[in-house]
Amino acid sequence: MNLLEEISKEINLPESSIYVMKDQLEDQLPLHQHPKSQILLVEGGLAFLETTNKQFYIPARHYVWIPPDVAHHVKFNTSGITITNIYFQDEKDLEHTFYGQIGIYPVTNLIWEMIRMAEQWQGKIHLGDWRYEFLTTFKHTLPQISTHPLPIVLPTTANPRLIPLLKYLAAHLTEMLDMPAVAEKFGLSVRTLTRLFQLHLGTSFLQYIKLLRIVAAMEMLLNGDKNISEVAYAVGYSNIAAFSNSFQQSVNSRPSEFVRLRNKQKTAASFHV
Repeated sequence: MNLLEEISKEINLPESSIYVMKDQLEDQLPLHQHPKSQILLVEGGLAFLETTNKQFYIPARHYVWIPPDVAHHVKFNTSGITITNIYFQDEKDLEHTFYGQIGIYPVTNLIWEMIRMAEQWQGKIHLGDWRYEFLTTFKHTLPQISTHPLPIVLPTTANPRLIPLLKYLAAHLTEMLDMPAVAEKFGLSVRTLTRLFQLHLGTSFLQYIKLLRIVAAMEMLLNGDKNISEVAYAVGYSNIAAFSNSFQQSVNSRPSEFVRLRNKQKTAASFHV
């Protein structure tokens, strides 16, 4: 039995159980899915949740809700990251908007305290246990608390013409990245490049660049090696106000608030330990 089969059996049986796991095993698994829904909390860095056609970014002090049977793979940007997973029983609740789609949400103080309590209970929790009732109530509370998902979703593609171009964009964020110039560099017309982005990525060239810059900024801010001004210039913004406004539109918080939440989470995690 391989690692995926072993973990899946442990998590998914019996179907009525809830499973709590605080570990980094998820990044060792290939693209996979569970018949149970899942909440995944990130601490200490930025995590990447990949599905078959999208890449979601989970920053500090945020969690992701994963519906059952959604294929996914988790990657980390640092070895110091901690992941807490809770796998919930199927209650046939996918008709609710919250439960039926992947979403990334800020961790409120209430959610933080409830997850802090739950992560002490490693392993299976069965019906009839008071902890089961606690976690079920926690699950039912989430749609009432988490009403504004984080809109940081970067589409991915296996298209051979776009893969090298997207790598080039990620490596040259400090530059202007003018669409005609990029198209010419890769032997494409502007019209063809526009069509490729819409067809395979479902977004425009400019919107993709904007998201790419914000994601890179999030990583830098979480690493803490640069201040906000340095980060802005490093991802291609010459104007700090423009960077702050763009960041706020994408992440629902200013860069300074994002850094504050990162520091708050680190302090809380250290205190918890």
